[in-house]
Amino acid sequence: MQLKIDVHLKYNGGPAFPPNAADLLRIYNMIQSKPACTVLEFGCGYSTYIISKALELNKKTYRDNTDFEDDIRKPFQWTCHSIDTNKEWLEECRSKIQPMFDGINYFYHSECRMTEFNGQVCIAYDTLPNIIFDFVYLDGPNSNDVKGSISGIFYEHGRNAMPVSADLLRLEPYLLNGTVILIDGRIMNVRFLMGNFKRRWLINTDFKNSYTKMQLFDKGSMFDNKTVELIND
Repeated sequence: MQLKIDVHLKYNGGPAFPPNAADLLRIYNMIQSKPACTVLEFGCGYSTYIISKALELNKKTYRDNTDFEDDIRKPFQWTCHSIDTNKEWLEECRSKIQPMFDGINYFYHSECRMTEFNGQVCIAYDTLPNIIFDFVYLDGPNSNDVKGSISGIFYEHGRNAMPVSADLLRLEPYLLNGTVILIDGRIMNVRFLMGNFKRRWLINTDFKNSYTKMQLFDKGSMFDNKTVELIND
């Protein structure tokens, strides 16, 4: 299957980094197969467009399915909520993607700062959308956009360190059973989440294709441990 990209994004006056077709197809397929209803996205871009296309199809397929609606919360059905630290990039995505999809897209700007979680140095956004979601795509923030420092540790341009965010740990108590998290790369963030999650998760890390899928199995779970990881070499 090939996905047609009908939007062209610019960054700093030139073409944005070209989209990865395999990554976008993976996002699209996961949102459809779940099927997802409300998506939280950390870091907007071409992924926002693909998420919106998948939600648009899900809406057409399931909006009249009362059995499906009984299993989800009513507010913000069939919507994508994208948060980003870069105001200019956020506006570029908003101006070009939002008009293409009727009522699907919401965009939020927030700073991301150094902080601590359970005594561990990490990062977190200042504000998050007040929604109940069933799918998360984690591909932000850019390390260059992280503000502040903790105990002399900070991010700066060229520093060889991947951001490790705690936002999903703060939100974990409110997540619905079955919630899916798709993480693009960011293996250090994956390890951080695994070490701090309190509920039961099935975690599949595919190193070859550089992504991790997490799914919450908290209700009537077959798993005794809080996390079960499947690693694909």
